[in-house]
Amino acid sequence: MGVWPQQTMHAGSLGMWPPPQLPAGGMGMWALQQTPAAFESAQSAAHQIHFTPHYFQALVPAGPVLPAWPAEPWLELSNEQMLARNAQQIGGSSSSVPPPGEGTATLTSNSIIDVWADTSREAFAYIERLLKRDSKAKFMVGFDSEFAVPDGVKSSPREPASADLHYTQLCSAANGGDLIQVGFAIADDEFNVHGAWQFNLYFDPSWRLPGHEGIDFLRGVGFNLEEHARRGIPVANFVHWLWSSGAIANGSLTWVTFMGYPDFGLLVRLLMGKELPESRKEFLTWFWQLFPRSYDVRVFSKLGKGRKEIIHGGLAKVCEKLKAGAIGKAHHAGSDALTALLCLAKMVNQDPEFAELMSRFCAVLYGVDTLTDSSAFGLEC
Repeated sequence: MGVWPQQTMHAGSLGMWPPPQLPAGGMGMWALQQTPAAFESAQSAAHQIHFTPHYFQALVPAGPVLPAWPAEPWLELSNEQMLARNAQQIGGSSSSVPPPGEGTATLTSNSIIDVWADTSREAFAYIERLLKRDSKAKFMVGFDSEFAVPDGVKSSPREPASADLHYTQLCSAANGGDLIQVGFAIADDEFNVHGAWQFNLYFDPSWRLPGHEGIDFLRGVGFNLEEHARRGIPVANFVHWLWSSGAIANGSLTWVTFMGYPDFGLLVRLLMGKELPESRKEFLTWFWQLFPRSYDVRVFSKLGKGRKEIIHGGLAKVCEKLKAGAIGKAHHAGSDALTALLCLAKMVNQDPEFAELMSRFCAVLYGVDTLTDSSAFGLEC
């Protein structure tokens, strides 16, 4: 990253975050080297810091930057006020997503809250309150993303034959790729869903050449990319919030994806503030430190690990076979994040034996993990 950007500090902040003396590698490497107590203190301080527009200039094209993070009033909104305000801004129902601790509502397409720059602060605050309301609580976080690979990178109809080739494919997509939408679906450890959000990030379609395969695909499934250029959340602000939210390097969160290595690859690159390393095992070390607990549903569906039957096909096929009940638009990050979470819930609830065996495959990232990598790292779920 080079020299750290200037930072605007609010009165009462807990000092510079990150600290003035940073190791090579920037914020990501600094955070991973801290003790839990030091990292928690830094996360608290980060709430009161606004990074100037050239933050992540090497990674994020120029776009709108939100004003400095506001002080206390917006954090004092009740859950009900937060939901009502979000619903008013997105035209949904204020009862579509339950307040923290009230269990799973009847899930509909309105349960997935579309978040743009002008509604992001409320969504950020709501999720933080949910995750931090009880230090002993454990959560499942369904995660998916939609992104645009660099010009010239073509998709292949055939899956790479090895973990190393998977990782080569990942690097070509992630290094120079752009996140466009990120979906989170949050449930407690009994799969009671508390909410689903899709964060629409700043992206200008003119950054890609005409006829870009990924851009054409996203338009075909209903993305209005001009709206992303007009109302999208600046990527730097989104990454800043992730670091300060308590979601990163948190052993109380279990991340759930379906073939999640491309999604995690782009997110890890932004969190670390540098391109993915050449070494696949070094990338996995970064991933496990940032996301210490995770399950990839494709490990169970396609590879059959811990299950009595294999389910071939993509997320929609697995969802149909399990009768998990897809919600929202396919190939939109909020819907796919929620669907992955519901698929894992079905596997657990339908097969008590699987529920006991699945922990053996904690933190196995389909495609780029050889199934022995994560066990050698000593991870447990």
